[in-house]
Amino acid sequence: MTLVRRVRSFCEAKEGEIREQAGLSEAQYAVLSAMPAGEAVVTGELCRRVGVSPSRGGRVIDELVRLGFLQRAAGAGDRRVLLLTLSARGRVVRRRIERLVCRCDDVLRGKLSAADHALVVGGLRTLLATIEVG
Repeated sequence: MTLVRRVRSFCEAKEGEIREQAGLSEAQYAVLSAMPAGEAVVTGELCRRVGVSPSRGGRVIDELVRLGFLQRAAGAGDRRVLLLTLSARGRVVRRRIERLVCRCDDVLRGKLSAADHALVVGGLRTLLATIEVG
């Protein structure tokens, strides 16, 4: 677990840098990162993806709507259902986040040989599969 904590700490620091460059809070970053590109998502599903309560998620979503990153629309079949989509401004920020993440990945990848990179990716996939099975 010590290695996992060290990797987690490194990743959290890098995400902090990316959030800072994008001008987002941790919660705003998490929500924008979890938004599917080009799709509408129900508020409750987005909260589940991010791992926050509907109350906390609602506050963050309200902020992102106010800032112009997300748009809300009533569902076609049930007007009580609120669907969220990325606005044009949200798509710009989302692409910026993706570029920053890719740049960080490229730096890390550049420090590993192709063989070591394949071993790390394979090991992480195995670890995730083990965790997800429970």
